Amino acid sequence: MAPGEDPTSHVDCEYAAIAQAESLLRVGKQGLGRDRPANFWDVQAVRPLAALLFAASPRGNDQGIQWVRAALDNTDPEDVQTPGWAHAALRCSVAATMSGQSVVEMLTAAPSRRNSILAAVRTALDTLDATEDQWEQRCG
Repeated sequence: MAPGEDPTSHVDCEYAAIAQAESLLRVGKQGLGRDRPANFWDVQAVRPLAALLFAASPRGNDQGIQWVRAALDNTDPEDVQTPGWAHAALRCSVAATMSGQSVVEMLTAAPSRRNSILAAVRTALDTLDATEDQWEQRCG
């Protein structure tokens, strides 16, 4: 992904969403953006983040990374109308079933587990924002 490029733009299947989530969380294979040992919660966050990315991709609602950011804090398990995790699970129910199921598991998990996964996803998105800001300062 090029700096400044929307990470949802090339997501065309569940595998692509998972690969993009691994990249954002930096838990992929050595040499593919992983600069440290994988954190337990980062690994646990891969499929839930993949669900958000898939839901916001051209295969989902095509609203991009801004939708992902808006959805991040909406953990209401019944709200499928506004950007949120339940909406992402619904969007993934046919074409990205494993990622969608991971969201259901996250939403019904103990609050400490859910909050740890949310923190990992938030950190990945904050890192993406910081990278974009650095790119704009250098090339802006």
